[in-house]
Amino acid sequence: MIGNFKQPRKIDPDSDTLALTALAWLAGEEDLFLRFMALSGMTTDQVAAVASEPGFLGGVLDFLMGNEADLLRFSAESGIRPEAIAAAWHTLNGGLDSGEY
Repeated sequence: MIGNFKQPRKIDPDSDTLALTALAWLAGEEDLFLRFMALSGMTTDQVAAVASEPGFLGGVLDFLMGNEADLLRFSAESGIRPEAIAAAWHTLNGGLDSGEY
């Protein structure tokens, strides 16, 4: 048999779509979203204005990558592999490796 049609292989979203999915998920998690807003220093209007900018989207993934429990919960609830989230984070933050800051 060539493929398993009962359980199709998931395709990871592109980096921007993944980060927007994470932002939507955060918005639905009141405590996390309030913490994100406090750390970013932004209002909801400001978030809406910059929501599609790569730098902001990288910051959304920075926030998730900063807490493994939140990252794994988002991964489980969204069905997006943690490795795909890390790859998108890497892409949106300019591919910086340790020591290149």
